Amino acid sequence: MSRLNRLIRGAAGATLALACLAPAAPATAACSQSDLVGTWQVFFTHHVATPPFWMSCTFEIKPTGAFTADRSTCAGRGGTSRKAFGVIQPTAGQSCTYKGYVVVGGVRFELTHATMRRSKDHLNGVGLLSSDSPTIYSATKL
Repeated sequence: MSRLNRLIRGAAGATLALACLAPAAPATAACSQSDLVGTWQVFFTHHVATPPFWMSCTFEIKPTGAFTADRSTCAGRGGTSRKAFGVIQPTAGQSCTYKGYVVVGGVRFELTHATMRRSKDHLNGVGLLSSDSPTIYSATKL
């Protein structure tokens, strides 16, 4: 491969990496706790475990950010449904970033950082499983 091709590929890779770091919502978009109210489909994945772990959840979020107990559940690969509880709230002002936690079957997932899409119907985030293992999650408002 020629040196020019390597430079072009390197620049393209760096540009893609920088684009992935851009926030899902622009700084001018105003977000609030009320944007979370409703029912959300959430997928968690944890790649450190062997085999890798994933979980599908449905959360109904109240105006306070707390989950509605009888309408919030999660199921893993085995399909067994378990009740979930937790809270998610804005991190600072109207920044479209959120944090919180979810507890399923006695296991706590820290929702360390989530960014809401400009359309306010999707969140992407990172967190920790049991305070020490990285977890990623994606949520879509139903």
